[in-house]
Amino acid sequence: MLQPGNSVRADLRSGQITSFEIRANAGEYFRALVRPNGAQINIRVSAPSGAPVATLMNAAGEQRPLPISVIAQEKGAYRLEVTLADPDTPARDFECSLVELREAKPGDEIRIAAEKAFNDGKHLQSEGSKESLNQAIAKFEAALPQWRAIGDQAEEGHTLDTMGDAYWSLGQGAKANDCYKKALPLAKAAGDQAGEASALSNIGVATSLREPKKALEFFEESLRLSRAVPDRNLEATTLNNVGSIYVLLGEPRKAQEYALQARELKREVGDRQGEMTALANLATVYAALGETHQAVEVLSETLPLRRKLHDQRGEANTLLNMATADVQLGELDTALGLFRESLPLSRAVGDRRGEARTLANLGALYMALGTPQEALTTLQQVLPISHELSDRHLEESVLTNIARSYLQLGEAQHALDYSTQALAIQKQISDQRGEGHALGTIGRVYAFMGESEKALELYQRALPLLHSSNDRAGEADVLETTSELYLESGDLKAAPPVCERALALCREVDDKRRLAVAQVSIGSVYLAR
Repeated sequence: MLQPGNSVRADLRSGQITSFEIRANAGEYFRALVRPNGAQINIRVSAPSGAPVATLMNAAGEQRPLPISVIAQEKGAYRLEVTLADPDTPARDFECSLVELREAKPGDEIRIAAEKAFNDGKHLQSEGSKESLNQAIAKFEAALPQWRAIGDQAEEGHTLDTMGDAYWSLGQGAKANDCYKKALPLAKAAGDQAGEASALSNIGVATSLREPKKALEFFEESLRLSRAVPDRNLEATTLNNVGSIYVLLGEPRKAQEYALQARELKREVGDRQGEMTALANLATVYAALGETHQAVEVLSETLPLRRKLHDQRGEANTLLNMATADVQLGELDTALGLFRESLPLSRAVGDRRGEARTLANLGALYMALGTPQEALTTLQQVLPISHELSDRHLEESVLTNIARSYLQLGEAQHALDYSTQALAIQKQISDQRGEGHALGTIGRVYAFMGESEKALELYQRALPLLHSSNDRAGEADVLETTSELYLESGDLKAAPPVCERALALCREVDDKRRLAVAQVSIGSVYLAR
């Protein structure tokens, strides 16, 4: 039986119900807190008559205490039951406490209504569809004035932060960021360090689309707070976010350190969804390091788990990453099928960011398949979504690929216009890798127009940027076009060493398609000699 002021620690095992008794008189109010210790749980409170009084659930890995408030309508023993939501979860302990038991006050009904609206929203959010996410937001909106009415800044901030996550899942980044920024001062005022850390991490993610280096500052502060709480799940989420930034900044080795730490922590706290996100990031790191087969292995491990959990958003993202890896391995037809499988899943759950990434990669694949008009049509669908998401990295990469599509179509001026737009954005956001790609594309435009010296100058500017950002595939592409230029100009002395460097890089990144092109090019060079 739970007594006010005392905490009880108990074990949770698959298929078993752990229950607590709370004795209350009619008209009394009680409030319990359940600390899940990372377990995904279902909580049910029933009256002495057996009638259900309250139910709630949480997300896997969650450390934040879960409140349950009740006004007793009848005298007797109320039963609080806790079960594991996932039958495959290993046994773990958790803690339950009765923090209040007293006569009901007018504000108690408001708190109960706020808790119900929030919990209903969380349940809808967990479904992950576009419709359910919008319904979840409506529930969170309903809870906000109720939290304000009783002066609970911690729960108001937590609700805003959670509502921001729902907006983010729908690709509505500006609204999400607005929620996160409103949540932060509320968490600080309430002394809610976990809430503050979560809001900072989320603000960092939103900031990373425009200012990745600034985002790292938010992440570092979030890590400090989450470790102070301590909240290992939140710490792991933020480590994952830091890893993603280092991939963007062209530092995959650093990214790997953070992704591995995140994976281990997610495993410790039992957050399977979070673990799969960490594995997806790790696969991205392996791909950036040229370890494509290892990336595919990691992704293949996560796909059946995503499907088992009916996680369409995660399944779409996994298929997208597998397709990207298959492109590197030269399996273009397989990649095409995976992209086409991923796209409707992203659209079904309203994941605009996933939809945009899939379309962008699909457009690049159409270029590799020699269908530039199809590439152009696909890529032009991405630009308005990148503006909607305020994602400058996505925008500049798509502008570069649109330029390449126009170049394949022989429309040099359009290619020059788009690649120049991309270059301006890349300089603004300090994206060295993207800048290297844009300079290489502009170089190809000038080579197409017969201005070899200008093209060569641009290639020479692009190469150190791609090298410093560890983009060996991009570096190989520019070396390849440089050797073609030397060959066309009859400089048979300069062409071979450039070709050899390109060939070595293609072997390093294990990209069969690029390797085949490099082998043909080096053969052409030696034949010309």
